[in-house]
Amino acid sequence: MAIYVSASIWGDGPGRPGDNAYTLLDKKIDEDSIRLTFAGGEECEITNPKDVAVFDQVLIVGTADKIVWGFNYYGIPQTPETRITTEYTMIDPTHVRVRETGYHHQPERIIDVKKERAFWAGSTHSWTGSIDKWTGSIDKWTGSPNKEVIDESIIQGWMDKCDVLSFIKTRKTAFLGSVDESGHPVIRAMLSPRKIEGDALWFSTNTSSDKVKQFRENHKACVYFYRRGLFRYQGVCMIGEIEVCTDQPTKDAIWRRGDKLFYKGGVTDPDYCVLKFKCETARVYRDLKTWTVSF
Repeated sequence: MAIYVSASIWGDGPGRPGDNAYTLLDKKIDEDSIRLTFAGGEECEITNPKDVAVFDQVLIVGTADKIVWGFNYYGIPQTPETRITTEYTMIDPTHVRVRETGYHHQPERIIDVKKERAFWAGSTHSWTGSIDKWTGSIDKWTGSPNKEVIDESIIQGWMDKCDVLSFIKTRKTAFLGSVDESGHPVIRAMLSPRKIEGDALWFSTNTSSDKVKQFRENHKACVYFYRRGLFRYQGVCMIGEIEVCTDQPTKDAIWRRGDKLFYKGGVTDPDYCVLKFKCETARVYRDLKTWTVSF
């Protein structure tokens, strides 16, 4: 099924005048950009998008550092010589510089964007494609756009339970917090969880370690994950309790080749155990905003 998309860049509208509808072919999302490709050769790249959300069948980008729209001049053969690139660059919170290069380009100009979102796109017909709230690919964006009913709280609180789990699965390091015998918090770096399932995370560790002693005395724990990107910082603090597991089936379940380097006695080594963390809530931070996600 063809995916027909109508779009707007800071209220300026890309592409051919008065005929803003494009057939979406492909989409790529990483942590610092969104790239959309259309059937007519149009391409859109959004750099450092913030406040990204899907609401009422509309993809919204609240603000961005830069948006580049490329297309071929319509009505003539499409060649590199007929290519036009329009670059929208945020120069301050209320103004964007628009600069065109290529075939039959327009003079540079500055537009006032204090009442406009950086990017807005919605389908002109029902379709099954998606933008999945910034943590992955586009997969459930259907229906027709309704630009007038956008809830700011949804834009700000875009990260839900599934998004939190997707985020922590990409992190290589976790920071595990316990409470010592004097009541003080203790934080240490851990390798990423061996297993993530539902609201539970499993870690391997030494039974003789201080943290195991602390968790046996006080089950309360937190696990922190973060990403420091080129343009933004993002963190998730998971709050819950830890169970120290020494039963063989649990130890077998997360054992990996190479673990004998740390546990000389192998999978049955009494100094090898499993910490099972069960999350109750997660506190999310991103772009100077924080909110709580319930598990």
